[in-house]
Amino acid sequence: MAVTYLRKYGVQTTVDFPLLDATTAQYIVTAAHASGDTKIMKDEGTEANTTNAFTDEGQGYSIVLTATEMQAARIVVYVVDQGTKLWFDEALIIETYGHASAMHAIDFSVATQPVNVTQLLGTAWATPTTAGYPDVNVAKLLNTAWEAPATAGRPDVNVKAISTDTVAADNAEAYFDGSGYAEILRGGTTQAGGTLTTAVLDAGASATDEAYRDALFVITSGANIGKVRQIYSYVGSTKVATFFADDPLNAAPNTVSYVLLASSLARKAYGAAYPVTPLTGTEGKAANNSGEMIVVSGYPWIDLRKIAGDETAVTNLLAAMLTELVGAASGGGHTTTVMNTNLTETVTGKFIGRRVYWTSGVLNRESATITAYNGTTKQLGYAATTAAPSNGDTFVIV
Repeated sequence: MAVTYLRKYGVQTTVDFPLLDATTAQYIVTAAHASGDTKIMKDEGTEANTTNAFTDEGQGYSIVLTATEMQAARIVVYVVDQGTKLWFDEALIIETYGHASAMHAIDFSVATQPVNVTQLLGTAWATPTTAGYPDVNVAKLLNTAWEAPATAGRPDVNVKAISTDTVAADNAEAYFDGSGYAEILRGGTTQAGGTLTTAVLDAGASATDEAYRDALFVITSGANIGKVRQIYSYVGSTKVATFFADDPLNAAPNTVSYVLLASSLARKAYGAAYPVTPLTGTEGKAANNSGEMIVVSGYPWIDLRKIAGDETAVTNLLAAMLTELVGAASGGGHTTTVMNTNLTETVTGKFIGRRVYWTSGVLNRESATITAYNGTTKQLGYAATTAAPSNGDTFVIV
């Protein structure tokens, strides 16, 4: 009974096989090899004795074929008793793999097989531009001819939906095309001549004065990469954009790439015009209480009306802020449990149970529960702190 085995070409191997008793047709366990009992034929060539005898393995037998004996596409080993027939004749058929001369050239012992494609649907595969990477020419998509792209080799893609949502795609278009949402106004490379508070935009920038007022100037290269400044003035003839002076850059933004984003801040507050030139001085609203945005040292005044759409939250926040007092250590004699202050409150015991938070000095960011207050001397008592404050150290009572 012939049995077929698969083994690697040119590699020594062991083949296991059973032998049947010539009398009982049961497995024979007493067979012993004698000269000439095992012969090998390679690719239908001349038969020869095997290099090794078969070995008794208990219930069956094995034979080791050398690397040289394994150099053939098809190998047949005959196991025939040359003396009195103790076992039925046996033939072991071995097919090799993993070599050009093997019966199967593919190497089954390798997990990832190399593939050499010479034809596709019967047509010879063209030599690729880069060896190992096939050139692919997509002629149709869903059986529709592919339009010629604006740039050869790069297909134009028109996104109709995002996660099946066509509105999301429309919103994305509006965001990026400058027609709505947080507009991307333009991008480019600045010219020379900028300062720590100005930038000269590229020559293609708008020639209209104040075209980019309120826009966010985002620097995307150079020493200030990642920094964002708001433009409060723009001169179209010179392309000079001016930022708020209170927040200068680390270096002049000359010949650096940038992007202009439309600011999310409104240019009006309750209908009043945003001033072109920032004001400085005492903070406050316009005399007519119109809500005009007054800039203090370069920053806009914002009258907060809602938090996450909730007017009550603003009311509660205001109430909490109005109960806080700000003061400073004064007059000396301070210890880890008492501090003389510049408070003006005259009622003794007024702040007992509240907390004092230091905002400067050795106790900066430390807090303690207030245990006493003298309305006459303005001395504040509190739970022990890690150190005694000094004159001028500021604090907040909450």
